Amino acid sequence: MDITIPIGDFARATHMSVKTLRYYHRVGLLEPAEVDRHTGYRHYTTAQIPTAQIIRRFRALDMPVEQVAKVIAAPTSAPATN
Repeated sequence: MDITIPIGDFARATHMSVKTLRYYHRVGLLEPAEVDRHTGYRHYTTAQIPTAQIIRRFRALDMPVEQVAKVIAAPTSAPATN
């Protein structure tokens, strides 16, 4: 069971700013697990932390957001066995 945490705590856990997380949500790169309909507060799960860390590393290498989105969305493949 994944723990749901508010955006501020998620920002600290991933070393991203709240502003950056809001931007990533707006462009569809990293969507929160839930958004409160009444307040708009975003909540993420602890399972999303590794994805956020990967995004942060790619962005630190100046990879464009569009390319990061493609990498994140790409299916993983098992190593070839011979």
